[in-house]
Amino acid sequence: AHIKMGAPADRIFITGQPRFDLIGQMVVDREQIVARLGVPQNTGIIVLATQPLGSLWTEREQEELIEAVVSAMSEFPEKQLVIKLHPSEEIAAYQRMLSGMANGSKAVVCQDIDLYGLLRACELLMTVHSTVALEAMILDKPVITVNLTGRPDVMPYARSGAALGVYRREDLAPAISKALY
Repeated sequence: AHIKMGAPADRIFITGQPRFDLIGQMVVDREQIVARLGVPQNTGIIVLATQPLGSLWTEREQEELIEAVVSAMSEFPEKQLVIKLHPSEEIAAYQRMLSGMANGSKAVVCQDIDLYGLLRACELLMTVHSTVALEAMILDKPVITVNLTGRPDVMPYARSGAALGVYRREDLAPAISKALY
């Protein structure tokens, strides 16, 4: 567009992720998002963006994270936990995990939903180290990174001050409260 308006091509440099420029311009129908999730319109949404298993964490660590988040959410009955799966993950695995947890049935698990719509509809994003954290920050949403592994954070979101970092299970509910209120 700038070249068409007369700017010399050798003076134009593309920096950053162009997708991020569009996030703030998107129009989202919150009613449609919450209806698709089966969440009452007046319920606040807290999103947990997951990470696939791999070299960075084990299945047991993944289960511990989900248990910790579901347990902490019991202190916020007015909020709905929505677990947004990474595209490479299987919903069935999370449904099995949640079926064995107290309050696990209260979590909504989704995968094929507009991420930016979900982020706009939520009040808070939690993740381990997903780049979804950056997208939530662009939308001015508070972010909590949860790392219960004892290993250093993969991404420096908390260390840089951009997110609240939680490293002990018992600190998760207070961090949620701090981020929300």
